Amino acid sequence: MIDGFAGIGTTLTWFCDPTSWAAAGARMAMGDEGAGGAWGVDHSTGALTVCPPSKKDFWRKTYYTPILCKDDGPCLFATVPIDQTVTMETSFTLDPKKQFDQAGLCVRLDHAHWMKTGIEFVDGIPRLSCVVTNGYSDWSTQSWPTNKLCIRVHKIKCSLVVEAKPLGEEGDWAFIRIAHMSLHHGYETHRQVNDGPAPPTGMVWMGVFACCPEEQAGSSATFHSFTIRAGTSFDHNADGNATQHASSNLS
Repeated sequence: MIDGFAGIGTTLTWFCDPTSWAAAGARMAMGDEGAGGAWGVDHSTGALTVCPPSKKDFWRKTYYTPILCKDDGPCLFATVPIDQTVTMETSFTLDPKKQFDQAGLCVRLDHAHWMKTGIEFVDGIPRLSCVVTNGYSDWSTQSWPTNKLCIRVHKIKCSLVVEAKPLGEEGDWAFIRIAHMSLHHGYETHRQVNDGPAPPTGMVWMGVFACCPEEQAGSSATFHSFTIRAGTSFDHNADGNATQHASSNLS
């Protein structure tokens, strides 16, 4: 099991490494891309706090003109076998300052096949957000009562299932979305020189992310916990009934 952030240097790997972030006022003005980022671990609680640098994000092709392709947001990933069924979970608090400030969980096969889901600050309110990308990005949102969230993703073959509930509340998880991700797309054959980083063949990256697509104006995301375990507790059958079964630890 990967649990907490105390072993961050050995168990998880950065995508958009902090060494590439520019401190505010150092090499760039605050609003420039890459400026203002910081991160740290509270070793007394195991919590990870990320202040994402300005104008880093994940998005691919859909809706915006001119075409927008962004593949450079900060993430901390574990490397997981593609064929293994796993459940990934985090609890976090987002302190947003600007439009589209966001944080949560991410699953990545390559630059064109990935999912991010969590809280995103949109039009003045926090929203439960999910972006699924198979060549083109597909974004769904719904209003959410708070900027604190427990969220989990079940990876079952090529299906991704998202569940969520407010942080600190008892009760059942809310079923949010089932999505497909082309985990066996044959991407290695079609990758180009300038395509973004990807995990080794047969693997997928799964972890936490935080982004400030417009500007780092003081936003932060604090991840209170993070786990990945083998198996799943999600099973939704054709009769509309959900059943539970045991999951085991990912060694």
